[in-house]
Amino acid sequence: MLASFGCDSVPQARAFELVRSWKRQERVDVIDFSRAGVAAVWGSPLGDATLLHAPWQELVTMKVQSGGVREARFTGADRLTLVSEDGAVEVRREQDGSLIGREALGLDRPCDRALVSPDGRLVALDARVYDLETKQWVLEGRLPAEQSGLAIAAGRYVLTSGYYDRRVELRDLSGGPAREWRSDEKVAAAAVSDDAKYVAAATEDGMELWSVDTGKSVCDRSTSDALEMLRFGPGWIAAAGRKLHVWKLPGCQELLSASMTERATALDANGDMIAVGDLAGEVYVWELQTKRLVARQRLFSRDARAVRIHAPSRLVFASGDAESGYAVKLMRVPANE
Repeated sequence: MLASFGCDSVPQARAFELVRSWKRQERVDVIDFSRAGVAAVWGSPLGDATLLHAPWQELVTMKVQSGGVREARFTGADRLTLVSEDGAVEVRREQDGSLIGREALGLDRPCDRALVSPDGRLVALDARVYDLETKQWVLEGRLPAEQSGLAIAAGRYVLTSGYYDRRVELRDLSGGPAREWRSDEKVAAAAVSDDAKYVAAATEDGMELWSVDTGKSVCDRSTSDALEMLRFGPGWIAAAGRKLHVWKLPGCQELLSASMTERATALDANGDMIAVGDLAGEVYVWELQTKRLVARQRLFSRDARAVRIHAPSRLVFASGDAESGYAVKLMRVPANE
């Protein structure tokens, strides 16, 4: 059954249960959970990263030696990788944040986007990719005009997209052929599925999905709102603009369409839960199994900048603007009634 809500109708839901809240003088743009959900990390543009463990009281502050933190990610057993805007990569211990190793990649200009592969081996900086094991650059890609997408999938595929280029590129680091897709509209976001079977683009008119194997279009779904972000899940793809849309793969049947107060500013998914933050400072969580909005609350004065959800523990980290400065909040999604 399709859950659908009108454009002017934002569904009500229970509020989150507050676990902890922290006031910050600097904004927080990146957050990550450990796979077990017992540790978390966040990073700021000032170059600070904060590590904490359940029961979420002890904070370990790690100062990246140069530049603001563009990426903070748990990678493998007891490993945490931090990437700064000027290409400094630090590998630290998940348990206490102590430094294991550091690489200074020496960028000519600060990077706008950074990403670490789940196994911690590859670091993508805009359109370039560095292998931390071989200590070599393995991809010198073309920087798109106003880059709008960056992703790593299956340990070997690197996706980039350009807003004005209207182009999505997928490069195979193992030497396979590069693939390219062009959209008729400006590409606001792009994504590749974890198994590298599908590539998608979000545009002002909707969502386009292509097959990596054949290079052909799988579906093209029009929406009433301009889409700005994408996220693949197990057997589905989610897109967010002023509404959240979820389609089942591979046929692109619509599973969910739901309105929000303002346009989305952050999107995350884990298991069968999807978390969205919007420009009004509200955070929402939908449960795909029941197609219900299970939690909704205005947590910030405006602009929920980052959200991260861990479905097994029903925990959500979110950051945003407070009345004075910024805030990070850890919330629990209430149990189903």
